Amino acid sequence: MGRLGHCSPGRVGKLCECELAEATDLEAGCRGRNGTGPTCSGKGQCVCGQCQCNSNVRGQHCECDDGSCERHDGQLCAGQGRCQCGSCLCDEGYTGSACDCSLDTRACLQDGVECSGHGRCICNKCQCQPGYFDRLCSRCSSCRTPCEEHRDCADCQAFRTGPLSQNCSVACNHTVATVVPEATVNEQWCKEKTDDGRILIFLIEGTEGGKVALKVKDKDAVTDQTSMFVLGLVLGIVVIGLLIIIAYRISVEILDRREYMRFEKERERAKGNEVNNPLYQSATTTVINPRYNED
Repeated sequence: MGRLGHCSPGRVGKLCECELAEATDLEAGCRGRNGTGPTCSGKGQCVCGQCQCNSNVRGQHCECDDGSCERHDGQLCAGQGRCQCGSCLCDEGYTGSACDCSLDTRACLQDGVECSGHGRCICNKCQCQPGYFDRLCSRCSSCRTPCEEHRDCADCQAFRTGPLSQNCSVACNHTVATVVPEATVNEQWCKEKTDDGRILIFLIEGTEGGKVALKVKDKDAVTDQTSMFVLGLVLGIVVIGLLIIIAYRISVEILDRREYMRFEKERERAKGNEVNNPLYQSATTTVINPRYNED
């Protein structure tokens, strides 16, 4: 006696401690304050007026579920907090309904500036202002690039040409340009097309005495390189054209030789198949005159 399912008639409960006649009245103690709703909040069993809650569930009426909190990336409270009665209690440095938002801002900083000054850092990610994009909000769809921004000043200070040439000292008082005859150009150099069609090559080196230092490649060197490039391109096209013509002629010669050899084989085969017809008589007849040359 005493085990569940082995109670005496009229007794129920885990230890047979309840009378069956009282079981219905005892269920009211397993419901909420108003005595309505499912027994034990639907997350346990009512035994003799008391709730026996399921795993990870607690409370007088099993109302507190420590396994029902919001998940992130398949983890309860993102693995960065603990679930208490259906709500996440986040670890230090995290917030959000699923503890999925980091309060750290280091991923949003560059040179101590948050989101390049064009956005807000939310959950350690930059939320950019309209028009700005990339990870740190450093790019703008309608903004000029640094190369475009310094092109005209590099042109007027180095060569006294360009749209700012008449007012260069005032318009470009924030830059200092130096012309270099030779330089190894890489991807860090700016290559901008000027209004008169030239290619201006310059390097933004940084600040010098509070001004932006520009290293500009001499335009004669650029012109020479351009000429060499064009000449090399033309020569390359000519060489490729000659190679195509030579290859075509060789292929035609090979095909002609193969065709001629095929013709010779067919002719030799035709000679071997010749057969003399016994009924054939030559169209030529020789007549001898017996009186001829009697003398």
